Amino acid sequence: MKISFIEEDNWPVRRVLAVLSKTADDFTPRMKAIAGVLDDETEQNFDEQGRPPWTPLAKSTLKRRPDRADGMILQDTGRLKASISTSYGKDFAVIGSNSVYARIHQLGGSIKVGERTGAVRLRTDKNGELVRQRGHPNLARFAKKSHKQAILKPWASGGYEIDIPARPYLQISSEGWQEIGAIVGDVMDEAARNIRKGRK
Repeated sequence: MKISFIEEDNWPVRRVLAVLSKTADDFTPRMKAIAGVLDDETEQNFDEQGRPPWTPLAKSTLKRRPDRADGMILQDTGRLKASISTSYGKDFAVIGSNSVYARIHQLGGSIKVGERTGAVRLRTDKNGELVRQRGHPNLARFAKKSHKQAILKPWASGGYEIDIPARPYLQISSEGWQEIGAIVGDVMDEAARNIRKGRK
């Protein structure tokens, strides 16, 4: 996934860059500066857990993973944040991630998990009864390949759907847009100077 900052709802900047993209001028240094702003803005989003704040973790998630109660959202493994990179050229600056789950965390959505079936090998005693886990009389013990006394138990899991709320980590704040606007203003001034030079 590559999300360009001009995909944000900032039409004045879009129009300016659309005009500049048709010129022969090379604005790579300015685009590099804009990419730096995008990177800083994203870093701040992770540090502040969203601006405005992201949707908190669901109670079901915290019940399943109590260790996440004091953790940072979208930073359980750090892979998403580490996958984010910027790119720039003479007339563009973008930021994005190649992570398979980057888009759904940015935009939100639903994940459908289909029905699944399988079988597990469980240990049995000499009478063919399931061997239970010590201290857990309702739980059976899994059998290794070396265990000769075992039975194969089929299992099935119904399909379900997981709703993921949008947590826009690529959000650009008003301050960030002001920085970008100032850089774009410099680009326009430079383009105008180059046009004037070309007329001489």
